[in-house]
Amino acid sequence: MTHENSAAKSVQKPTQVRIAILLLYVYTVISILVYSALSIINGKFSIGSFIYQAIISLVSIFFIFMISKGKTWPRNLLLIFLILGTCSMLYLLPSIKVNLRYQFIISGIKYPLGLIPIILLYFKPAKQWFETFK
Repeated sequence: MTHENSAAKSVQKPTQVRIAILLLYVYTVISILVYSALSIINGKFSIGSFIYQAIISLVSIFFIFMISKGKTWPRNLLLIFLILGTCSMLYLLPSIKVNLRYQFIISGIKYPLGLIPIILLYFKPAKQWFETFK
């Protein structure tokens, strides 16, 4: 079993997995910056919301790190979170106040940064790479 794990670790990451990991890190940083900037601009910055955002960011970074190690469970969880977030955004869109609609515009800009890496992680070369770690 040790021999199998060492063989799996010697398999090089496909380019699309490296790109996906980079995009996920970029998405996390942009999310932190946008959330912090909007909180400050709107005068709603608080320690509680900062701690919440920090926890979300740390969990995201942990998931990305585990993906880079060949684990499939964080990839699957990120897909589930993406689907749930999309559904909740579409459900809540009609009830959002006019002055908060810019947040949905920002989400619409950030959304592809979250969607593209998840899609890349499910294409054939990435799937094959993840299979070497099972």
